[in-house]
This record gives sequence, C-alpha cells and structure tokens, in this order.
Amino acid sequence: MTSSNEYINIHGDVEWRVNGKYHRVGGPAYITHNRNYKAWWLNGERHRTDGPAIVTTIMSHLIELWFLNDNELYNVNEWVKENNFTIPFDEPTQMMFLMKFG
Repeated sequence: MTSSNEYINIHGDVEWRVNGKYHRVGGPAYITHNRNYKAWWLNGERHRTDGPAIVTTIMSHLIELWFLNDNELYNVNEWVKENNFTIPFDEPTQMMFLMKFG
C-alpha cells in the first residue's frame, strides 16, 4: 500500500479505491503493471470528461473507449479528429464534450 486509497494488487497492477469501489480524481483508478491498460473511474463508475475512460493496446492497436457515468459513448473519436482536439481536453473542450455527449 502506498497511500490511503492506492494499492498494488498481487499482479503488480495499481488500483485506487474508496469504500471498495474504484475511484480516483485526476487520473486513472486502475493501471496494469505494464501500463498497457488504464481506466478512469469515479465512485465505482467508468467516467472521464477530459479523454477516453479506458485506454489500452491490443495487438499493437490503440483502443480508446469513452464513458460518462458508466455509460459508453460512441463516435467520440471521430468528433475529436474532426475538430482537431487534443487529449486531455482543456476546460472549454470538456464543456463542449459534455454538451454534445453528456
């Protein structure tokens, strides 16, 4: 254990939990030991407003999945590319994201 809610599990993955639920503000709540998988969670729900909530690589392909309040969102990557947004989103872009998808 490295802090009050940060744990390293038996596989070497880093987890942040509060009351048994994945939870971390400002960063991913679950990171695999090889950094190949990162997931953002708030209060036990997959959630991120400044980028994809799940980022992983499968067979050298980057996979980004978008979630707000544990609801998966679709077509976000296309919206990001069309508007040339960078991740993590700045505050104005976060507001546009929430207005469009939230």
